[in-house]
Amino acid sequence: MSKRQWQTLSPAHKSMWLRSEIITLIILVALISLAMASAPLFISRKGAAPDFCTTGLHLPGTPSCLGVARKAVQEARHEPWLPFQKGQGSPEDYKDAVITYRKAADQGDAIAQYSLGVLYENGRGVPQDYMEAVKLYRLAADQGVAEAQHNLGVLYENGRGAPQDYEQAAKYYRMAADQGFAKAQNNLGVLYITGQGVPQDCQEAVKLYRAAADQGFAEAQHNLGVLYENGRGASQDYEQAAKYYRMAADQGFAKAQNNLGLLYAKGLSVPQDFETAAKYYRMAAEQCNAASQTNLGVMYVYGLGVRQSDAYAYAWWLIAMENGNDKAREYLQSAEDELSPEAIEKGRLLSSQIKAKLKQ
Repeated sequence: MSKRQWQTLSPAHKSMWLRSEIITLIILVALISLAMASAPLFISRKGAAPDFCTTGLHLPGTPSCLGVARKAVQEARHEPWLPFQKGQGSPEDYKDAVITYRKAADQGDAIAQYSLGVLYENGRGVPQDYMEAVKLYRLAADQGVAEAQHNLGVLYENGRGAPQDYEQAAKYYRMAADQGFAKAQNNLGVLYITGQGVPQDCQEAVKLYRAAADQGFAEAQHNLGVLYENGRGASQDYEQAAKYYRMAADQGFAKAQNNLGLLYAKGLSVPQDFETAAKYYRMAAEQCNAASQTNLGVMYVYGLGVRQSDAYAYAWWLIAMENGNDKAREYLQSAEDELSPEAIEKGRLLSSQIKAKLKQ
């Protein structure tokens, strides 16, 4: 603002302008602080707002951030051979499939053994029986079926149908990974990061994630981005992190959308762009990603990339808290003291509307 323009302002306008400049400066300082802080895998930011959540390595079935204890490491994911194994058929279809697969499996057909194992693991057409699934997967795995090797690794990793055994999990993941099976490459990469069943080796994890990422596997693309962002197994490289986050984000992978939003909010390897950050947060938030719901609330309370709205901030934090995000709980506790009763009431109404829309 020029000196002449300043002189023409009323005292009230001068005060408003100064307040706006101070708030802008505080926000920029906070964002720089966010960019400077780091943690190896799961990042929790504290201090001056805005304070964003990030997500670490993709461990399906695991809460994403803020030090929440790790739960089930990996849920089995399959490539069923017949449409009705994808839930497109009736219970009678599954029963017919069991009869068909059993006949072929008893004759040593590896694909039938694998497919019957899928049905036993998921309780489709037969009572759920992890031990029988392990038996069938092993028969198929020993004949070189990569999907069976992968699924057997998942059961060993989770201790389903057999005692939990990370070495056995790594063994079967390696068999499938050596055949180029992307899901096994990703899962084996996770074991190398955590040092479970194999020596901890972030460089080997990078190698495995890249092999799966190059096949278009979104989880591996995201995980590779995390390692580049944190400089684990490779030199810290925000440009590479953004590249792999974008690959996964374009496939609708919520954690990558959240992390890409973080890079835009901080201006790391990409121009700082709050509108784009808010766009990616919203994409992930609408997939019930609690970290992004929390971050989107931060954007609303400060008016970063969106029209400022205490009510929308409260609404998204309320939804994120219900999804288990501790940071959102902290924000809500502060909001109860700082926001007007009208904004809080409107936020509660908006949260109900948003949740109803997300369920559609």
